[in-house]
Amino acid sequence: MAFNSRAAAVLTAALPAARAGAPALHRLSLLRNRFDADTAEQVAAATEGWADRRLCGELLEAQRKNHALNLAHKRLSDADAILVAASLRDAPDLGATRHLWLHNNGFGDRGLQALLPLITSSMSALTHLSLNDNELGDAGGALAVEQILVSGAIPLVEEFWLSGNQLAARAAHALTKALDGGAGPKLRNLWLRDNPLFGAADRDALTVACKGRKVFCQLS
Repeated sequence: MAFNSRAAAVLTAALPAARAGAPALHRLSLLRNRFDADTAEQVAAATEGWADRRLCGELLEAQRKNHALNLAHKRLSDADAILVAASLRDAPDLGATRHLWLHNNGFGDRGLQALLPLITSSMSALTHLSLNDNELGDAGGALAVEQILVSGAIPLVEEFWLSGNQLAARAAHALTKALDGGAGPKLRNLWLRDNPLFGAADRDALTVACKGRKVFCQLS
């Protein structure tokens, strides 16, 4: 279903009344409704007080297996990523997640901004994180580096995928600085292919930094 702004506003306004009329309500299926990110944030805010909130139908339950959460190839937009982040807030056992697959979706920096606080606060045991083939920009790439590697919130990360986005000088500088500074002490592999905005100097600096850390880095 496609929601225009008026329909989305009606839905958001109706949610508190729906909850009051049905206190057990906690699950909605709202993905891929062509919400814009603003509407998704309004829906998340309107349901903030719901215990065990689920805004993505059965998607999250179906994709959690063992120590992995696989949300790759789900066509998640920025709005969908915001709803996923809100839905996962109360999910049990996220701290046991080792592998988080978010590649081949389509969300950009705004969706990433919603997901990163959840990842860094609830998934400290992650060893593998894939953000390949989305629409992340240079600012989003730099933010991911800061939050995942530099902050120390994900100290066990070994494999970090950022290929197929729109990373450029800012993200390259953040990565080089992080590697030179010893961030991500367990990092073994860094995947950066198909980021066409990287300049030659960015590539050279990353290559040197990765070699200094004995980290495999795929740039092409």
